[in-house]
Amino acid sequence: IKAIPFGYLLYLSWMIRRTGILSLTGRTRSLSVYFFRIIMVYVLFLLPGSVMLVANNTWYNAEGHDLHAWYAGKVHPSGLLPCYVLLSSQGAVTAVVAMVCKEDIWVSVKKTFRFRSFRQFQKNRWLLHVEKDKNWRLANAPPHILQEKDIIKAGMENNPSEENLRFAIKQTGWALQYAPEDLKSNFEIVLQAVTKCGSALQHASLDLRCNDEIVATAVRQMPSALQFALGGKNQSNAFLRTAGIFDSIKDYNPDKPKLVLSTRFSLGESTSATATIFALLMKEHPYFKEDFNVYFPNAYDKNTCDPEWTNIEHECRGTFETCQMEDELKIGVPKEHECCWRYSYRYQLKKAVAMVQVIQYYYADDYEQRDTSSKEEKVARHIVGNGQSIETQMASSEGRKVFRCFQPVNEDGNREEFDAGIMEDIAKVIERWYEEDPNNLEECDLRWKHILGTWWLQKQNPSANEMREGDDIEAITDGESAPKLEYQD
Repeated sequence: IKAIPFGYLLYLSWMIRRTGILSLTGRTRSLSVYFFRIIMVYVLFLLPGSVMLVANNTWYNAEGHDLHAWYAGKVHPSGLLPCYVLLSSQGAVTAVVAMVCKEDIWVSVKKTFRFRSFRQFQKNRWLLHVEKDKNWRLANAPPHILQEKDIIKAGMENNPSEENLRFAIKQTGWALQYAPEDLKSNFEIVLQAVTKCGSALQHASLDLRCNDEIVATAVRQMPSALQFALGGKNQSNAFLRTAGIFDSIKDYNPDKPKLVLSTRFSLGESTSATATIFALLMKEHPYFKEDFNVYFPNAYDKNTCDPEWTNIEHECRGTFETCQMEDELKIGVPKEHECCWRYSYRYQLKKAVAMVQVIQYYYADDYEQRDTSSKEEKVARHIVGNGQSIETQMASSEGRKVFRCFQPVNEDGNREEFDAGIMEDIAKVIERWYEEDPNNLEECDLRWKHILGTWWLQKQNPSANEMREGDDIEAITDGESAPKLEYQD
């Protein structure tokens, strides 16, 4: 009987190895090692214990002992004691190994034993103390309490001294949002804030959001903070270079193939930073950095012949015949600041091997102000922007492969940003296509599901029916973008 689970375990291990479900390289390495450790514990306990049990059974029967009396607890032969210890402790040891050998599980275990209720009680006690004492200083609180936004806010409201504010900013950076307007105009304080947290730039005064040193410091600390710069600096080549998302087209390696990104605009104050984060991850990934030129259209300033910019009904599709700009702006290398964005994009597609499209996820509140009577329109879902729909049409007409990357959404329905692990999945899919089947131009969907603390690639190469259904549900075709986010592709 003991051989049945042992044999089944060996069979499963062989199948996993043969099919490559859990690779020993890449993102699955940690999970593969994790399960391997559990299997090893099981084998190291079950196999010796079973062998010793069989050996003792054989010996006791040969000697004429009553083995049933031992099972009934009437006698306890010392020879069977190691078997009993090994077999009965296997489950407990396996649980301990499983608990401590995988980082996310170990973190969860530690959090469980940190007495969260006590920490909440401690936070409430400090909050009450802060609200009662008008002269209380943040410097008097322990470091872990200073990470609580409620404590920081209450401390600055009750004691809005510059000393208190400087200390809060030194600890967090984001505390600048609670500062009064006159301090948000203080160069030294704002510089200290963006040095700690680049996104604090959004809370600085309008003048300081145009200051070169302030903007450069914020962007170096957090590249996506560039969207909060004013005075045209959010699309300045110099600051785009600092952020790592601008490459002069003249500097592209002509021997490398090109990938063109299709994203929402992400450099406006009220836009999402998802596209910028995605572009940065792709440009820094070893495979893309070494083997491709990556074109990120948001980093280049362009014009349009469409008064609404992304009206899908407008005839322009970037060709000489359909674009309504002057003739000299529809031939040759696109002229930045002057040519139509659709002509520029089509020009890049002609020189590319594929288009990588980022499909962002929107909550119902993100576009509840849209003028629509459709209840289905006001649900949380992935949405393809008008500009992205136009770009997909141009990619199709140019015969370019399209990879759609859907923004990850966790089990609670909350959107999350792309990360290095997800970019590794994208790199493997594109590498496999480019090396093995570059003539396959079928559109490819990439979606991820959150399982056991890890994002797993779930879906690729949907059928034509799935794509038609998805287009009907997800594409916006009324010429508007989500008003609350004020996107303009």
